[in-house]
Amino acid sequence: MSELRKNFHNHELHHLIMTVNQRNLVYNHDFQYFSNANYAVDPVDYGVPDGYQYMDQGSNGGVNLVNDHLVITTSNDDQSVMVFKQALHEFPRWQQTLCNQTVTACIQLSATSGSSISVLLSDGVNSSIEKRVVEDEDEMIIELQLFVDTHAEELVIQLQSHSNASVITISKIYANIGQVAVSNLPCMIDGVIGQTQQLIATCNPPSNQLSLCQSAIELSENMTRLDSVLNGRFGRGDQGRSYLPDIRGLFMRSWDNGAQTDPNAKERKSLGRGSTISGDLVGTIQEDVFEKHVHTIDFTIGELKPSGDMAPIYPVINKLQETSEVGGDETRPKNVYELYTIKWA
Repeated sequence: MSELRKNFHNHELHHLIMTVNQRNLVYNHDFQYFSNANYAVDPVDYGVPDGYQYMDQGSNGGVNLVNDHLVITTSNDDQSVMVFKQALHEFPRWQQTLCNQTVTACIQLSATSGSSISVLLSDGVNSSIEKRVVEDEDEMIIELQLFVDTHAEELVIQLQSHSNASVITISKIYANIGQVAVSNLPCMIDGVIGQTQQLIATCNPPSNQLSLCQSAIELSENMTRLDSVLNGRFGRGDQGRSYLPDIRGLFMRSWDNGAQTDPNAKERKSLGRGSTISGDLVGTIQEDVFEKHVHTIDFTIGELKPSGDMAPIYPVINKLQETSEVGGDETRPKNVYELYTIKWA
């Protein structure tokens, strides 16, 4: 083997070793999480996968999961552009991690013949763009690489198409720091975006979580992945982004889901401003109430005594005592306060 070839292989090995110590910047890269899927219809309407943003203003377009692959059908409108993207920078201190680094990204996909596809990796300052016109339907791997600028404003990977009624099937999207993209790296996000946590030793949420024990706030523009999970479940703010729920002072209860353990499940109300969900659904609220019951009072009736022209009177010998108000301001078990948080990164 020549010295040049040896150096080439050593160079590739160096990049590979560096890469395997990195993290996949794409959340839900193989489309396992669909918080807003509708299982009440057959086939299931999975919709947009968690973490992603999808836009297509035309008619007859849509997104769904078919055989573990994401299938995007573009609309019939000549003026509409289909955009499918994810913000990769949405985690604490992303600038320190990504700026002045080379990021490589890959999308594994196939599409109907003649489809025009553009893939973009952008940091808000510079962009790496790849354009393809699909000649056959065999799966291809589109690779992008970008050196993230010192003054980067974001890091976004985006797929778009101007083609009408095209079918684009995506199996994976992945990206990481380094010269080589690897599909099976652990994700930058540990756990699941949208999961809640209880903390008993602090009043302050960790940097990758938000407090649910505060007045409802609208998510920031840099929390699109959590926004895709909440999807306006608790209402939307002036900027069109989801509100966080305000659960201060509330007890948590598991979803009844038709079991009728909660006999009033269908009467549950929406939680939050502008929320439209109610009934037996996750995220609804129920007011406190006492179960119907009967109190039995024991007393003795004395002997019958005439009352002139009136009917007989039965005097009560064991006279009832006057009632008085007892108890506190609410019905509750013994409890301890905890901070509830929701994961955004």
